[in-house]
Amino acid sequence: MALTVFTSRMTPAGAPQGAGPGYARAVLDLWRLALVGPGSLVLIFAGLTLGASGVGEEYAQGTLDFLLTRPRSRKYFVWTDWLTGVGTLLLMVALAVALSLANLAFIARSALTWRLLATIIPLFVIGAVNYSLTSFVTTLTKNVSSGLTYSLGLILAAALLPVAVHAEWQVNLPSLANLLEISKWATTPGVHFPALATLGWCLIALAFPLVTQFFFERVEL
Repeated sequence: MALTVFTSRMTPAGAPQGAGPGYARAVLDLWRLALVGPGSLVLIFAGLTLGASGVGEEYAQGTLDFLLTRPRSRKYFVWTDWLTGVGTLLLMVALAVALSLANLAFIARSALTWRLLATIIPLFVIGAVNYSLTSFVTTLTKNVSSGLTYSLGLILAAALLPVAVHAEWQVNLPSLANLLEISKWATTPGVHFPALATLGWCLIALAFPLVTQFFFERVEL
């Protein structure tokens, strides 16, 4: 149990006099608030920005004709662009989580449980889904501005629709917000790892470049 391990390892020198589990909980809540909340928003916008800088940008700049004269298949360009984007997102997430854990360890003067590293998973998947969606929409519209606008609209709709449906009919629709349960799993005893939600959104992130490839291989320039 992450909180139990965290609390048991907290040294007296690392906490105010008389501090106990409540102090550990406050530190962890601060970490979750600082990283998971704003962090997920940053990854959404990072995904939007990176997703609009691929094949769709080549359309906008008029350089796609020249690009396709290279001895590479269209599939190569789609997947190279996608792998570069998700690799950049993974590096961003890993650095953000590592720095946050370093700061938390400094504040608490404690060796922290490895479960906190699980926060990398939801932040990365959130960014990858938004990146993949934006890359697809930008390629489909052949316009960076339209791709960004439509993608942002779809992201907002996907975030608000499950809330509205649950409030009206008490039906739980899939939501990217479900991935943030991993942060609770990392810091709260008794919370289950959202494996199905994670797998489902990973498959969705992979589906977008597949559809992009299908479209890009058939479109006339």
